[in-house]
Amino acid sequence: MFSIEVKTAFYIRVANIVAIEGKPNGSLQGKVLHDETDISRSYFVKGVALVNRQEYISLTESITIQLEPGDYIAEDLIGKRLVSYD
Repeated sequence: MFSIEVKTAFYIRVANIVAIEGKPNGSLQGKVLHDETDISRSYFVKGVALVNRQEYISLTESITIQLEPGDYIAEDLIGKRLVSYD
């Protein structure tokens, strides 16, 4: 299972993606993230954009994930926890 606590989220028009950044837990394996409080809300992963790591420790501090745009406002994802059950 994978989860991310979304700290920032914004739409990038020229790339037609929604970028979310936050603290991950687990390893992202699947292509779909769900709102932890409403699993009917799905967000499709386009890719991982950036991973920041501590200097000598392999634990991930933050990750930026690219999502397909959909019928949601990017900024509404801030504060949510998105999960993947894959």
